[in-house]
Amino acid sequence: MSLNEDESRIAFLSDIDDYRSKNPNHSIHVVNTDGKGLQKIAQSGNGIPEGWQIPRGSSVRWSENEQRLLFTTAPIPPTEEEKKPDPETTPDLDVWSYTDIELQPQQALGAARRRSLTYDAFYEFKSKKITQIESPEMESVTLPSTGEGKWGIYSVEKFTGAGVAPEDFYKVNLETGEKTLLGANVLGGFSFSPTGRWINSFDFITKESRVIDPNTGTSFSLTDRIPYPIHDIVEDVPIGGGPWGTAGYGKDDKTVFIYDQFDIWMVDLTTNSKGVNVTKGYGRMFNNVLRYSSLDTEAEYIDPSKDTYLTAFNPKTKVDGFAKGTLDGKKAPEVFLQENAMFRGLAKARDAEVYRFQRETVSDYREVYITNSPKLDNAKVFSETNPQQKDYIYPTVQLVEWTSLDGDKLQGKLYKPENVDPLKDYPMVTYFYDRESDTLHQYQTPAPSASTVNIAWFVSNGYFVFVPDIVYRTGYPGESAMSCIVSGVNHVVENHNVDPKRIGIQGQSWGGYQTAYLITETKMFAAAGAGAPVSNMFSAYGGIRYGSGLVRQLQYEQGQSRIGGTMWEYPMRYWENSPIFFADKVETPLLIMHNDQDGAVPYTQGIEYFTALWRLNKPCWLLVYNQEDHNLIKRKNRKDLSVRLGQFFDHYLKGEPMPEWMSKGIPAEQKGKNLGYKKPGEEEKKTGGQQNPEILP
Repeated sequence: MSLNEDESRIAFLSDIDDYRSKNPNHSIHVVNTDGKGLQKIAQSGNGIPEGWQIPRGSSVRWSENEQRLLFTTAPIPPTEEEKKPDPETTPDLDVWSYTDIELQPQQALGAARRRSLTYDAFYEFKSKKITQIESPEMESVTLPSTGEGKWGIYSVEKFTGAGVAPEDFYKVNLETGEKTLLGANVLGGFSFSPTGRWINSFDFITKESRVIDPNTGTSFSLTDRIPYPIHDIVEDVPIGGGPWGTAGYGKDDKTVFIYDQFDIWMVDLTTNSKGVNVTKGYGRMFNNVLRYSSLDTEAEYIDPSKDTYLTAFNPKTKVDGFAKGTLDGKKAPEVFLQENAMFRGLAKARDAEVYRFQRETVSDYREVYITNSPKLDNAKVFSETNPQQKDYIYPTVQLVEWTSLDGDKLQGKLYKPENVDPLKDYPMVTYFYDRESDTLHQYQTPAPSASTVNIAWFVSNGYFVFVPDIVYRTGYPGESAMSCIVSGVNHVVENHNVDPKRIGIQGQSWGGYQTAYLITETKMFAAAGAGAPVSNMFSAYGGIRYGSGLVRQLQYEQGQSRIGGTMWEYPMRYWENSPIFFADKVETPLLIMHNDQDGAVPYTQGIEYFTALWRLNKPCWLLVYNQEDHNLIKRKNRKDLSVRLGQFFDHYLKGEPMPEWMSKGIPAEQKGKNLGYKKPGEEEKKTGGQQNPEILP
């Protein structure tokens, strides 16, 4: 059922005409909420394609002006059970073809979706006509969010052989079905403004944002209206970043509110005028990222004359908070409640001057705060989540700044125990992924690990944990990691009480790759942990991400791996960035985790690196959790990994005795019987078969 806005009418789905059938046809009815005016508006054969029906799972939704009712249709499934092939004579075979846009694994994953695919349609109350929007030949047509207008957007993916592909985009006349090309071979996207008055586009290659009038076909560049980039200039993957985004639109879509890196701009879409900086340059001037945060959940558009809330985050100092002001460009917003904390979830009671938000720090859980002040001051804690936390040692954190070996100014997070002894040198684990410093004040929950070192646990057990930011040069991801991480670790050692002989590193996935690479280049780390690492970019390049069925090529050419081209264009880059070819240089003990159902990084990548180090008789261990994916899901396995990470680093960074699983391994016949946690001098724990290991105290 679906109620209209003023709750005067109900639209509902019913099988009343065909309820005895095994797969009944459904019809759509509308009735007043007083029980009067019942009418049937849609059923098979009444504007719905022949051989189609309204299926049981159809959605029913009113358009914003309530002149349309949107629903879904589907072909009637065959009545007879599909004849199954004879298993004795039919070969078990997948045929891969160079003409396939989607490779077989991706097709197989999408098979269930295609079997249950439905197609959008709508009923127009004025004309009493049903319009079928989508079809098997035009599977996905996008409408404006209001569900209104005469236009839809449709795209056709082009073949590239590299997973994500450019597309041809069309506008579709919903009345005639006619398609008109909007853009060919576009690596980007097209979308409607809320009412459908405009179509917006972004091209990842040219970095241009354009606005198109679908009725006339005329267009103009939005990028030219604003003097600063309105796409992400921080992202350093070869394809670059996408648009910073929009805050929303003004009434009737006459204006749009656009983000640059710091501020908000209002652009009049009905004139040729330049954009107006409605935050008066405050964001850029004071290094604050200002973003719209409306408290009116029912607002249909942005009224620039009304006071509104903004979030205000300083990426340099990491202070976070809120601001308030109008978006008419008359004055800068007023920033308040900026603290060394993270804020989220700002909301206001509908009929009272009462505000709610959440605040967190590295050691304070994201509690709910309540205040009746529009400036959010004098707020009182409403929740108390972790009273038991007072009994444990929790992390403190500070922002670290240094210069990389390539001359880049960088930031990172350094976690220390709250009871740190300034006269003592501590062991340190360095964890990394990409850019992490903006989460400086994020609460660190002590919990069994899915794949990485748990910061709260390690700090509570007497470690420093360092998390450096990394910036990359296209073609040289390994060297870039080396430049940023090694320089950052050296800076921390020089300025904090860290023992340079007791430093470890650990990373997962992209961080696992960087760990695997770094230990071929430097001997500064006493131990290393790599989760799901790519070790051989040649063999990984053409592999499949089995979680999605996508081939991995584009990830290397334009994405996170940042090689910048194909394997045959830059063979030396693939070789230089593959740690497998430099395994003989490794002198750092390595703990690898790579699970046998990993759908993101082929499981064989971990095996390749392990067998190379095994052949070279280098200290190396490989943890393979059975039937687990890229990150661990089962709690018993998370607890086990936490124990082993702790024991591994405790041995190499604290001098603790080596546990049995490290010193002797665990024979296959002892699987599930002996977990190998025992250290010299300890009694063997009885497992009773399956054991749920305790996390280290």
